[in-house]
Amino acid sequence: MINILEKLQATNPKVRDITFIAVDGHGGSGKSTLAKLLAQKLNAEVIRTDDFANWDNTYDWWPTVVEKVFQPILGG
Repeated sequence: MINILEKLQATNPKVRDITFIAVDGHGGSGKSTLAKLLAQKLNAEVIRTDDFANWDNTYDWWPTVVEKVFQPILGG
């Protein structure tokens, strides 16, 4: 079995000094559990889609994620 933490550390998915890791999968597949474990090991924050998503329109939450998450990070 591949050690996910080792794989992530080896690929170094960074923007400046920020590491971004996306976890995708079907409902009930363990995304939140995996994200929590990785966050603990990497001393990271978890940003959940549910905090931004408007499930009436699957795509209209992306501008909010960009505005509230990515732009402040890129701005320092």
